[in-house]
Amino acid sequence: MWGKVLTVALLATTLTACTSDEPVAAPPPPPATTSTTPPPPPPDSFHGLAKTPCATLSDTQREDLKKQGVPLLPGEPDEHNRPVNCLYGDYANRPSGSFMAWVIYQEGRSMKELEDDHARGFSKEYWKPAEFAGHQAVAYTHQGSPENCDIAIAVADATVVVQLIHFDDMASRETHSCKATTKVATEVVKTIDSRS
Repeated sequence: MWGKVLTVALLATTLTACTSDEPVAAPPPPPATTSTTPPPPPPDSFHGLAKTPCATLSDTQREDLKKQGVPLLPGEPDEHNRPVNCLYGDYANRPSGSFMAWVIYQEGRSMKELEDDHARGFSKEYWKPAEFAGHQAVAYTHQGSPENCDIAIAVADATVVVQLIHFDDMASRETHSCKATTKVATEVVKTIDSRS
């Protein structure tokens, strides 16, 4: 008997709650979604330079870099690395204080991928966002020594990377190797933009 009374009492309470005149709060709106439009593909000039990366820095540009304290040898395709890139230096001759630089066109690698790698622990030692003539960029390092500095520059949905070594320069990356890499990267962007 008590079981029947309890059941009826519970049913009455439930019906009262369901028929209450209290306003019912509307369910929360769904979370806002952000529409991310992928960047456009890089210009044809980028693809052309990816095939002939040593056309990136002209003799005039290298002369200007020399005047700015960053002398570079003429570029040669570097078959040691993939994708094929241009080496401005000599593996066999690396005197103290000299510079060696690579220009690497990465047609299938976006800046977001590099940022994702950084979020997973890549280049925790040095990571400095930058901009070159309106192009998103970041200075980082793939080596522990302050002699090394890399700058990746976004070109639409691709990147071009300038890697530089200033041999035996153990001074601050910020004021030495990355400063030199910035000068080279500025010339690289000038070439890409002038052909777009």
